[in-house]
Amino acid sequence: MLAIQTMRNWVMSATLFASTSMVIGLGIMQVSFTSEKIYALSQALSFFPPVSDLLIKLKLLALAGVFFNAFLHFSLALRYYNQSGFLINLPANYFEGDADLVVSNVLNLAGINIITAHVFS
Repeated sequence: MLAIQTMRNWVMSATLFASTSMVIGLGIMQVSFTSEKIYALSQALSFFPPVSDLLIKLKLLALAGVFFNAFLHFSLALRYYNQSGFLINLPANYFEGDADLVVSNVLNLAGINIITAHVFS
């Protein structure tokens, strides 16, 4: 029972983080393309004012790219969590090698994607 609840929590947290990173990335894109006074806002919030409006937009687009990359990794983690849920229910003779090793490798891939998403965001 504990393993099932743990996997459910992992799936729910990856879903929450994936949707949050996509919303933040899209919000940053919207601000960078529609705000006319982004230069004044950036000057007010920064110790080192930017040189031009184009530089501000490039920084915002790079930040949005970071969040879209995090979305990709969280989505891949969701994919691996779901795949491991299906693999757990398969009979042992379905696998060529050790069934436990295959399932643990898929779970490790999901964990690697979660760590990668947190490092980049």
